[in-house]
Amino acid sequence: MLTAFSREKQKVVIRLKERRKTATKVQKIKNFLMSTKGKIAAGVASATAVLAPASTAFCADPAVSEAVTAAETLMGRLTAVLNITNIVAILGAGITACAGLFLAWWGARKLVRMLMGVFKKGKLSI
Repeated sequence: MLTAFSREKQKVVIRLKERRKTATKVQKIKNFLMSTKGKIAAGVASATAVLAPASTAFCADPAVSEAVTAAETLMGRLTAVLNITNIVAILGAGITACAGLFLAWWGARKLVRMLMGVFKKGKLSI
């Protein structure tokens, strides 16, 4: 005859064994995903999940599918507008803006350091 205490103890032991099994399964999955095969499998699975909804739109009949005609229209407009000259102009403007932001950030840090030095040490250093 089992007492109430021993029954509870058995239940606790069973729960602990189940947790260990779950923990080992999770550890096995983690180890697999850290391996090269796991990384490849995760990459293929995520690419499939991302591209699967798009494949239905592009495999449909172009006369029926609005998504295909919209994509074709968008690509046509983009290729008509973007050429080498426009791309170089966009990159030049972006690089110029980044350089200006960097110099402003550097100047603001320098100014803050100078002002903090004036208040802390009582002297101005350049």
